[in-house]
Amino acid sequence: DGTNPLSAGSLAGVIMDTAHIYNVTGKFQVPQDYKSGMTIKPLMTPGTDGGNVYCGHDIYHMGINEQYLTTHNDSVAYAAATMGNTGFITVITTITPTNVAIGDLFTLRVKRDATHASDTHEASCNFFGWLITYEGI
Repeated sequence: DGTNPLSAGSLAGVIMDTAHIYNVTGKFQVPQDYKSGMTIKPLMTPGTDGGNVYCGHDIYHMGINEQYLTTHNDSVAYAAATMGNTGFITVITTITPTNVAIGDLFTLRVKRDATHASDTHEASCNFFGWLITYEGI
């Protein structure tokens, strides 16, 4: 029928409306080809052009036989992040973790407080996931 099966609605991810506080988590293990230089960036798509989302981003990582959630922690405190234009993916924060090793286990969290006065994005946002980059062996 000519419709695109990969419309924006079908690829929305987690929809974060303008009336709630959201926490989205994810996990991954550092792959065997990791060498250095990891960055972790949560990605959102705006529901309308412009405005800010009031959001934060946390990561926790540890190796096998290290204490969970207390070994290596990094975060970006809640702040207003500028949203881009509708239909485009926006990087809202970046964390560059330290002391990363092959096999480490990561827990990621992105937060949006749409009820905060600094959240001026007047539409739902779609949390797409995390872009994780690194230099491989």
